[in-house]
Amino acid sequence: MMWITHLLFGLVSYLLLARIGVFPASMNMIIAVSLGSIIPDIDHPKSYISHMNGLLQLSSRVISLGGHRGITHTLLAFLFSFPLAVLVMKFFNQFNLWIAIAFSFGWLSHLVADSLTRSGVKWLFPFDSHAVRWIIRTGSASELLVFGLLVVVALLLNGF
Repeated sequence: MMWITHLLFGLVSYLLLARIGVFPASMNMIIAVSLGSIIPDIDHPKSYISHMNGLLQLSSRVISLGGHRGITHTLLAFLFSFPLAVLVMKFFNQFNLWIAIAFSFGWLSHLVADSLTRSGVKWLFPFDSHAVRWIIRTGSASELLVFGLLVVVALLLNGF
């Protein structure tokens, strides 16, 4: 999926869960979910996240570990996303458990969204190379439909 669809998928999922009390609602949580929802695509040289302030060099290193939908698109990477968030926050003396959880939730939302595409996600790689996939083609009319539905849900959640 395109980065904007990932972003909206993560945010709508978060807002739904915040609405029923699973997550606290805050701007910091929204930022963390947003970042988590796009960072797995750092394994693609043309992704939005790869071209953000100096991340292209890091992207090149991640790509060398297995290419797009490789290592960052696995259950192991999702599990690693939480300690990664904790380490970054501790480095900046800004630790917040909810923010780390939100970042990981965003990462998980990315994997779920990519599982809806034809390419899918190899959740259990390197232990199993089977991909969970569905029918949406990235950048197609079907993705645009998903995006539109997400916009409607986001608007409904905000009382429009």
